[in-house]
Amino acid sequence: MDSNLEKARQIAGQGMQALNARNGKAAEAAFQQAIELGWPGADIWIVLSHARSLNKDMAGSEQALTEAIRREPENPRALLYMGMFLDSCGQSLRARSVFEQAVPLAEAIGNKSPEIADLLVRARQALSRPVQNVRHPVDDFIDVHKLGSEPEDELLIESLQILAERKRPYYSQPSRFLYAGLPNRQFFRRDEFAWTAPLEARTAEIRAELETLLGRPDAARFTPYVESRDQKGAPGDTPLLNSPDWSAFYLMKQGQRIEENIAVCPATMAAIEAIGPDAFPSPQPSVLFSRLAPGTRIPAHVGMFNTRLVCHLPLIIPEKCGFRVGNETREWKMGEMFIFDDSINHEAWNESGEDRYVLIFEIWRPELSARQRDLLTKLFAPGF
Repeated sequence: MDSNLEKARQIAGQGMQALNARNGKAAEAAFQQAIELGWPGADIWIVLSHARSLNKDMAGSEQALTEAIRREPENPRALLYMGMFLDSCGQSLRARSVFEQAVPLAEAIGNKSPEIADLLVRARQALSRPVQNVRHPVDDFIDVHKLGSEPEDELLIESLQILAERKRPYYSQPSRFLYAGLPNRQFFRRDEFAWTAPLEARTAEIRAELETLLGRPDAARFTPYVESRDQKGAPGDTPLLNSPDWSAFYLMKQGQRIEENIAVCPATMAAIEAIGPDAFPSPQPSVLFSRLAPGTRIPAHVGMFNTRLVCHLPLIIPEKCGFRVGNETREWKMGEMFIFDDSINHEAWNESGEDRYVLIFEIWRPELSARQRDLLTKLFAPGF
């Protein structure tokens, strides 16, 4: 270990002893010295926040938690403590927004420490409290201008909710390739695409093929969605590795048609092919039936590219199923497409007692021209 880091570790340990003895000043000095020596990560900033709280420095405490989250935006411990801090300061709307992000991340932890388990209970209690009817100037603006009366209003309404600190912004963070300049949009409206209505009209036909499949031995060809810890685009450290609880029946997998499966569901594949040039974006597009077992939660994660959109066609949707992209949570509705940017943090869950099934496929981003799509196809050719 680097000598400075070893010294920082020792000083941080002294800081923890001081913190446990409720000596806030000594703890704060030690933690700041450890940070100056290069002690990494978010945890040192969390304990610095605790020390500053002991010293009645609430602004400094919030600043330390803000820095912890800046360093590790999806650290559930940092987010839970930030939510607690905001809630204690009477900022219930901001606290709720932070808790809504923190709770799913904390729930995804396999073996929770007593500290995380306790914070999670308190966060759930805070979220269970009724939201106070607190008006913000943006509410008057929304009412006066009748925002929400037109589909195009949804992005402005989201922006106003961020302004009011009821929601936090999320950004495209693909794990492999970011195409600069593309808009950060969580969901796209169905009516923005001419092919959605014809595809949705075939929902019953596609569902019938799925139900026939589920009654046949072919159903055994549902395979775990996450088959390797190194699988690109999969949630990190997921408990669903090699698990049938999140599984897929592929008609196309990573750009390769699976003819024996297409033969079982020909109308489904034909419906995707009828989309035209928007379908099958490079690289390695997939078409699949996705199964999510009862009581299963897909941890929050991001996809590899922002040059595509992911589409869900709901087919078998029990109650208590949900889906979050960024700061917006939706429920699947039978026969109504979800079209979203999977390079933005997202997750899904099934809290029912039945399996959930959706058809998943990808399309090109509509902002990309034919030339841009061609260049990306060449860029992502095998070997890239």
